[in-house]
Amino acid sequence: MPSVIPVSATGLYWNTRGNIRCEQHARELEPLRWDAEGWMPIPTSEEPQERRYQCQKCSSDGNAISTYPRRV
Repeated sequence: MPSVIPVSATGLYWNTRGNIRCEQHARELEPLRWDAEGWMPIPTSEEPQERRYQCQKCSSDGNAISTYPRRV
């Protein structure tokens, strides 16, 4: 990973494989892995409307996507 982790407006990072981590867990990645897997900040423009991204390490079920509760 770079010596200074890039700032993420969403607080989350993803890689080319679709894995998602929060800043804390992104910092655990080795520099070679960070580069090889193409990790980068998730921009706010990528935040979906019907679901939300979440850190797979923090998530109790290990999923990268969580659905918002539906409004009644």
